[in-house]
Amino acid sequence: MALPHEDESLARRAAMVREWQVRRPDLPARVIVAGWSMDNMKPRDFVYSSPPLLRLDDAALYGVVGMIEAAEQIALALRAALVPVLSEGEAREAVREAFYAETEPVFERLATGLTAVNITETAREWLDAMAKAAIRLFEANALPGLADRDQKSQEAIIGSYRFLRANLAGTGKYGAKAREQLGLPREGARKTEEPA
Repeated sequence: MALPHEDESLARRAAMVREWQVRRPDLPARVIVAGWSMDNMKPRDFVYSSPPLLRLDDAALYGVVGMIEAAEQIALALRAALVPVLSEGEAREAVREAFYAETEPVFERLATGLTAVNITETAREWLDAMAKAAIRLFEANALPGLADRDQKSQEAIIGSYRFLRANLAGTGKYGAKAREQLGLPREGARKTEEPA
């Protein structure tokens, strides 16, 4: 995973952030990140966030990037598992956003305390927190009314649940990629079919 440096991209840190890193990195701080999410030159949504400002060594920086990329993989597994339950588009995207919102406090806590020494322990704790959130969100969307569905729908939902659990265990394609991003050993690989 490559990290862009300021001189290699169009991204620039605000002067206030650079000053904080030089003068007072020991003080907790947050930065406001806001802007429009665009789709083909049309505004889709306004994004506002206030993440913590972190001072990280290279190992911790790679660890945080890995945590973010692993979260994307688990969110994709959750979204794929919801195929037999929710229609394509906004409904599944809403659950995906709920996954990020639910795991954000844990992410911030773990990222703030990340060091080269605790990187593996942090990765395992992050994977566990994401798994709990993904299972809870899947069950909240798939289990209500399950008994009232026809047998084919029930079987599809159960298959999706197995697909999600396999990925959370690190054996599906999304789960294996998440473990790779976190620098964790890969579990015994076995093919899990994505819900249709």
